[in-house]
Amino acid sequence: MHLTKELFVIPHQKKFILYAPLKRAVAEVNGDIVHLLKRLKVGEDIGDLEKNLSQLKHVGIVTDDEIPTTKYVPETEYSPTVVTLIPSLDCNLRCIYCYSSAGENAGKPMSIEVAKSAIDLAIKNARAKGEKEVELGFHGGGEPFLNRNMGLVKEAVEYFRDQAELYNLEPGISSVTNGVMSQDTLEWVADNFDELSISFDGPQDIQDKQRPTASGEGSFSRVMETIRCLESKKFKYNLKPVITKDSVSRMPEIVEFFNSISPSIDHFPLEPLFECGRCKTSKTEAPAPEDFVKYLLKAREFAAKLGKTARYACSEVEGVYNYFCGAVDYGFFFVLPEGDVTSCLEICRKSDPRASAFIIGKYDWDTKEFVFYEDRIKNLRSRNVDRIPHCADCFAKYNCAGDCPARCYTQSGSLFDTSKNTDRCRMTQGVIKNILLEKLKGDNKK
Repeated sequence: MHLTKELFVIPHQKKFILYAPLKRAVAEVNGDIVHLLKRLKVGEDIGDLEKNLSQLKHVGIVTDDEIPTTKYVPETEYSPTVVTLIPSLDCNLRCIYCYSSAGENAGKPMSIEVAKSAIDLAIKNARAKGEKEVELGFHGGGEPFLNRNMGLVKEAVEYFRDQAELYNLEPGISSVTNGVMSQDTLEWVADNFDELSISFDGPQDIQDKQRPTASGEGSFSRVMETIRCLESKKFKYNLKPVITKDSVSRMPEIVEFFNSISPSIDHFPLEPLFECGRCKTSKTEAPAPEDFVKYLLKAREFAAKLGKTARYACSEVEGVYNYFCGAVDYGFFFVLPEGDVTSCLEICRKSDPRASAFIIGKYDWDTKEFVFYEDRIKNLRSRNVDRIPHCADCFAKYNCAGDCPARCYTQSGSLFDTSKNTDRCRMTQGVIKNILLEKLKGDNKK
């Protein structure tokens, strides 16, 4: 009899939480059981006391024969079948925390040559893999559905559909948007896209303060027009707010508001601001970790009463995650306006100090093909939570998987150093601990 791998002991009041993420097991025990487990760990013979561990053996925290846990391993070859185009870095809003400072020094928009070549590559990879689907997305940078971008967007969508049909592939088309667009554009998008993700921060005073237009006016009423239209068409979309220091205490209210305007949506992501980009000039601050945990838990509870869910990206306890996102495992294929390829949307300018780690390729105007920097891709793919020393003893390591690599790089200059990520760690640990306590209540206690 021995302890399962990766067993964490979390103090809670006068008791302890045992958490075995690889077994997806959690238990609440007293100090005597913790002492008994310590004896077992060092190989002591505990004799008749084994019977006191029968329930822990039942859930796999104590075991006779360890069954290896299979962790996700990414493909070795970079061959994406999903392409996301960033038409320009221009924008009709001036969000006070924008990671790309959209609308400033916007540069040139994307050419249709780059867009078509990116689509060709995704379709080529899908065919080579024998896949049945291929996906096209749009994102910022800036706002994809600006009037000046729509010629490119429409031509790219038409070309994508034609190529997918030619090779008998099912096309999927989606976009992230700020929701501020002309009625003609909205009608066309609803007819031609499968899904939208709308960046929207909540009630009018929050939205207008955090996401003003380029002319300084509020954007709330324009986004509401978009949402009402999508609801009337039963179009699939979601809402993604950014939670700041000023809005953190209103997370339950944000959930209630979203539920009232978007009854078709079942899930509300609530993500804390990471200070970067325009935050430097606007002085917009992230929420304090303790406040974020406190009000996220209240928002989760409120959402549950509505029959909905609210969550933070690093709060998933139902699986084992050793890679945080597609920037490191799948290898996102995000194409910037001038043809550079980034694996992270937060790095959308070559002048970004993180570009040398996250810009992984470019469009070659001579060969008319994309070329990739294999050393950078290999380095990103080697970033999993088992290779991050600071995460080794953290009970939330397989929930957040080392957190966002771009944000860690911002703080430490390394993909593998999370030691300076203290506020984000405290948020994640606080949320996970409380979710584990939820699991120990009522019928879940077994």
